[in-house]
Amino acid sequence: VSRDGKRIVSAGEDSKIRIWSVNNGSEEMCIQDHEYAVYSVTFSPCESFIASGGFDKLVRTSSLARSPEPSSAPPPSQCFEGHADTVYSVSYSGDGTLLASSGRDKRILVFSVHTRRILHTMTLLYTYAR
Repeated sequence: VSRDGKRIVSAGEDSKIRIWSVNNGSEEMCIQDHEYAVYSVTFSPCESFIASGGFDKLVRTSSLARSPEPSSAPPPSQCFEGHADTVYSVSYSGDGTLLASSGRDKRILVFSVHTRRILHTMTLLYTYAR
């Protein structure tokens, strides 16, 4: 759910990410950046982007802007690589500069949103992260 409560983002087995209007239940946007099922999706703190992760082992960000972004903004769509298996969870830091993901490979990765580099890796011993 967006911070203002006006939009909901959803994803699923069909590999599509949908943005919905809470007011009238209509679909505002459909994004298909992943090739396979998407298991986690979230709005960025500024609500101009969404992050998603899924079966393809990738974390992706997508712009929700319908017009060109300022030159200082990240590209409309970015791919973050590093997981060896399905990604089950994605989350932005409060200021939107970091992106954390976790998955079946028993790792939590923390990426820089601007450089797409992995800044930290945490490995779980006994179970996969959600």
